[in-house]
Amino acid sequence: DGSQNEKYYLLFTTGTLEGRTFDVTANSANSITVDPDWREDDPNEETDIQTQINDAAATDNFEIRPHWTLNTLFPDGANFPASANNNFPDAVLMFRTSDPNISTDIGVNISLTKGYFFFDNGNAANRGWYPIGSFTKSNDEIIRKKIVYVYRNSTSTQHMVNLVGDVPLTDSDRTVRILSDGMVQDNYMTLPFPVETSLSESGILSMPGFTKSTGSTNSPNGDVVQIYAYPISGINPAPVAQYIYYDATGTANDAWYKIGDVNPGKSVDNVKIFNPGVAYVIRKTDDLESSETLKHTIPYNPFAP
Repeated sequence: DGSQNEKYYLLFTTGTLEGRTFDVTANSANSITVDPDWREDDPNEETDIQTQINDAAATDNFEIRPHWTLNTLFPDGANFPASANNNFPDAVLMFRTSDPNISTDIGVNISLTKGYFFFDNGNAANRGWYPIGSFTKSNDEIIRKKIVYVYRNSTSTQHMVNLVGDVPLTDSDRTVRILSDGMVQDNYMTLPFPVETSLSESGILSMPGFTKSTGSTNSPNGDVVQIYAYPISGINPAPVAQYIYYDATGTANDAWYKIGDVNPGKSVDNVKIFNPGVAYVIRKTDDLESSETLKHTIPYNPFAP
């Protein structure tokens, strides 16, 4: 820290912690120190990180990788509308609070709470990324892979965003939570792999604690998966489709169904409803406070010729 601006994380690539990531805070010639207050898959959960690390075997593999930041994802504001007025930015990159010391909001339809804009008023010294409501340059703010972001363009010009990344070579996991007993809870999720994916391939049904709907396909009493339009347009768009897993009497009609199109035989198990780069929501039905791990198994052979 202080010798360069890049920030790094540790990614396990094999073993029981495959797909888990931990921020790196320091290193020596033969040791790595990770942040005890941060787990990228669940930034708001208070986790005993030493217990997590102890789950790893001495033979497990891991990588040290650099985080994306505002200025590496959009270098010098590339592909992002610049704002000359810091009080009325033309475009912002927004997300829900990801501070590990602040709990996620309880409930549904959770508002965006934080945002950044690129400022350029012709003064080279001031040019850069800034948080909304502040004039502290934040070019090196971390852009975390597993958090949902919203790019809001308020100009009349369409902007094409070219994002450069890499193809994941490991499984991935996310934490799905109910934050208060008896409350319905929205969990904002990201698809970790750059391929279209179906509900049967998503791993959601196998997630511990997933609640199937048993009462009626027209009045679901279980967890709901919500999908946004692709491509998205407008401001604060609502999900355009909702899906449940219906656990019928017997097994003949057990399947994923789209709410509003739930007659027997309308299964969507293998329909590719998840698009790369598009967020989705897992709305947990009201139950006891909980924290479960959703395991996304890599859907391709990363080493195929």
